[in-house]
Amino acid sequence: KLAPGQGFFVSSKTGGGTIAFTPAMRRTGTSDDFISGRSQNQNLAHLNIEVAKENGAYRTALYFNDNATLSMDPGYDSEMFDANTPAFSIYSRLVEDNLGKDMAAQSVSYSDLNNVAIPLGINITQGEQAVVSIAEHNIPEGTTVVLEDNVANTFTNLLEGDYTFKPATTLNTTGRFYLHFG
Repeated sequence: KLAPGQGFFVSSKTGGGTIAFTPAMRRTGTSDDFISGRSQNQNLAHLNIEVAKENGAYRTALYFNDNATLSMDPGYDSEMFDANTPAFSIYSRLVEDNLGKDMAAQSVSYSDLNNVAIPLGINITQGEQAVVSIAEHNIPEGTTVVLEDNVANTFTNLLEGDYTFKPATTLNTTGRFYLHFG
């Protein structure tokens, strides 16, 4: 079910296909926003991580809820829609059962908010200065959000300040950055 104003994307294999939405498929309802499996009493938290440079910014979303896991959760996790991740972007990878997909939005169990490291990828050209920050969040007070840069050997609590870096080589994969929650 989709509430008025909600939408979705459909991705297909090369060559496409046919999808038909018929009037017979329509249903009506009066409950919230029709997100399957969500109850009003569940634990929820989220944050948007942003990477910015002189002429632009890019965000990725991380969610924590009672229905998610560290693996792929259909309906909660979403890989990048483009066939190729943009040359300037930030994204995450699944913590478990990682198939190498760049995630635009990732959901993790709320209980993992106390102890999880999420791999991040930042695509940026060599020599461009970038700033990593938390664009918005609603995480519980007392939770730490620490960005690890294992090339520079630094750990930055993003709730206390931004992280600025300038890569010596063009970045286009994961393995350098991790976001630690605790």
